[in-house]
Amino acid sequence: MPSCVSFIIILLYFTGFSQTIDIRRNTDNLKPEFIYKNDNIIPYRNYDSTFFIADTLNDTMPEDSLQNGALVRREAVRFYTAGFGPANLQNVESEGLAYNFFGGYMWEPANYAMIRASGDITTDFSNSLLLSASLGTNLYPLVRDISPYIGGEMGFGYSRGGGDNTVGLSFGGFLGAQFFRTSDTQLIFELKLYMLLNETGKGAFPLSYLARIGLLF
Repeated sequence: MPSCVSFIIILLYFTGFSQTIDIRRNTDNLKPEFIYKNDNIIPYRNYDSTFFIADTLNDTMPEDSLQNGALVRREAVRFYTAGFGPANLQNVESEGLAYNFFGGYMWEPANYAMIRASGDITTDFSNSLLLSASLGTNLYPLVRDISPYIGGEMGFGYSRGGGDNTVGLSFGGFLGAQFFRTSDTQLIFELKLYMLLNETGKGAFPLSYLARIGLLF
């Protein structure tokens, strides 16, 4: 009888171990390399053929993720991004509805933050134009497969409209949601306010309000 009990314990142990390996093997092709479990996003990496799962939701890492007393560096997940949406241009004599197009690159160094470098063009396809190149970040108060976020950016911009050409420092703020964060292709929807900090000839700052959708791939 004791031998049967020992055999069952050993069988259960190796069954559980093989299931863990299968889960890890099946996640090898995921670009974000996340395991989605119990409604939490848990990063998954392979360092020197040693697997570990870091619970960054609680800012803790298992002891076997230490090498020579130092934490293993987490490689940032990288995405290209592109999208578009309707916009409203202010103080550049825009005629009717304008449109925004953007593209760039994003890095996710942690589950709760994203670094973004992007370029924007907003135009009414008439006389008004607003260009920008910015560096910013997203912050995720909830780390889930669908995560809301807030963010900001700073850069340089150019505006044209009403015979004025303006160049200067720019700031932007956005509020949005990111979908399918456990996938290698993700979707974002955001509302953005953008301001160019240089007055036009009429003494006003060029502004844009926009809503847009984009892909991370």
